[in-house]
Amino acid sequence: IRAFSRTPLTVTYDSQGGSSVSAGSTITGYAMSSMPTTSRTGYTFNGWFTASSGGSQVTTSSPHGQTADFTLYAQWSVATYVVSFNGNGSTGGSVPGDQSKTHGVNLSVATSGSLVKTGYTFGNWNTADDGSGTSYAEGATYGVDEAVTLYAKWTANSLTVTYDPQGGSAVSDGSTTSGGVIASAPVAPTRTGYV
Repeated sequence: IRAFSRTPLTVTYDSQGGSSVSAGSTITGYAMSSMPTTSRTGYTFNGWFTASSGGSQVTTSSPHGQTADFTLYAQWSVATYVVSFNGNGSTGGSVPGDQSKTHGVNLSVATSGSLVKTGYTFGNWNTADDGSGTSYAEGATYGVDEAVTLYAKWTANSLTVTYDPQGGSAVSDGSTTSGGVIASAPVAPTRTGYV
């Protein structure tokens, strides 16, 4: 009867840009009893593999198949972040579709397209629905590596208020804005024989 030889092996880990990992050990013919973790800002860890790209993934659930000391390589997927848009009270048109921001790569922010709001003009996109956050013009660069919802920021249109004195003295036009109030009352007209 031939005895099965279990040879100790040294396992070196190459994190490929991730946090450093100490060497480990295993034996021939068996699965890894445990495997270390590593992290890399802006990337998702895909696992440990026998090659820096491609290769076979090695896990604790099946024999590693190695017969000599070996190196395992961390493989990564670059993180992406969703940039979504909110019409923020729009009355017509379509909100732009979501955009995907790749970690470390600048994104050109979508235009407002056909989005409209009655009585208002599109101003820019903003990270807060009340317009108090960071503003981004259409086509501006978004370089933050995180998901975000950008809200349409609307500027009220200027409106002229015309006064008809109905036979009285002329009254100068006033002004206001959509959704606003008239800041001051006009000078009262006069008309002989009327109060």
